[in-house]
Amino acid sequence: MTGTGPVASATAGEPAASGSAAAPRAPVTAGTLEAPSSGASLLPPPAPAPSLPAAVLRLSMAIVSRRCFDPRLTWPVQRSRLRAAGRLLPLPRLARTTTATLGGVPVEVVTAAGGRVPVPAGRPGGVSAGEAGLAGAVRDAAGVSSATAGWPRTLVHFHGGGYCVGGPFVARSFAVHLAALTGAAVVLPDYRLAPEHPAPAALHDALAVLRALDAVVPGPVVLSGDSAGAGLALAAAQRRRDLGEPLPAGLLLHCPWLDLTADTAPVGAPGRAGDPSLVRRDVVLRPSWLTACARAYAPDGADDPVVSPLLGSIDGLPPMVVQAAADDLLRTDAERLALMAAASGADLQLVLAPGMWHDFAMQAGLVAAAGSAVRQAADAALAWWAPRAPEAPGG
Repeated sequence: MTGTGPVASATAGEPAASGSAAAPRAPVTAGTLEAPSSGASLLPPPAPAPSLPAAVLRLSMAIVSRRCFDPRLTWPVQRSRLRAAGRLLPLPRLARTTTATLGGVPVEVVTAAGGRVPVPAGRPGGVSAGEAGLAGAVRDAAGVSSATAGWPRTLVHFHGGGYCVGGPFVARSFAVHLAALTGAAVVLPDYRLAPEHPAPAALHDALAVLRALDAVVPGPVVLSGDSAGAGLALAAAQRRRDLGEPLPAGLLLHCPWLDLTADTAPVGAPGRAGDPSLVRRDVVLRPSWLTACARAYAPDGADDPVVSPLLGSIDGLPPMVVQAAADDLLRTDAERLALMAAASGADLQLVLAPGMWHDFAMQAGLVAAAGSAVRQAADAALAWWAPRAPEAPGG
């Protein structure tokens, strides 16, 4: 299978399919992820064909990554270069962003203009994604505005960047495509970065945003993240569970970074470099950069589940969809999480994209596999929201 074809999917706990080269090493079955049978996925027609072949985008990602993710450069220089590269990612015309503050944390709220969302009880007619709901309410979230009663779907996505670089701009394209497919408001927190703010600063910011949303949105949110942001999402869900706070409706984890101990291994230990073939195929990440990020974020050690949520328990967590890329140094973290789920009986679906690189879904609209990943994420989120979100008349 090529990188532009459908991804391979699997559900934790099922027996492995024989003869599938794309199947992950976890006990899973390979196949194509279908829309949920609940009928909750009411998606628009497929997006136009991607504008770039996967091979071209792979080369572009290699060039950008080598320029931005270089441990020999200072963090401010890396951040500046990544932000400049982020301006090259086109956003669909339907994108709308609102800057706000939630729980003292800056956020961007991304919606898709013209999208139709389900009608909340007691309100006639449709609610346009640009007319009401979270985008207007978060500006005065401290006052617990009731305006969010018109927005039944909210998704929080934590951006990647090794906890040291990046910001909401990294995930804007992914967010607006997801908003268009689900009719949701997608909140992108601009959490504090290391080394200026090491762990647990990012987790504190994540929890502050979620607690602020508890007061202003109806029903549970869907929690999402890419790379380090996926680790942050899982850590936040674990912490909310332990504190008895409301849990998300589900977790979307894209190319998650879940175990930083693999990147802070003693000198002489293989760590992420233990698979030379995978190191060569990964065009985005390098073991040396992951090590620099891990030590900056967790200077006191990475063996705490707050930092490495793969070392914590996933018991009692909501359903998870985990998307991994075959040519990604962090692929093993996703596979290990799937093995944990299989052992504990947790509800987890692992999706593996052959021929893809780390964080490929953040290039939604540029390559077919990214569009497929976003649609899969949307299908999962719609299925999780289905019992709670009322349907529009005639829908």
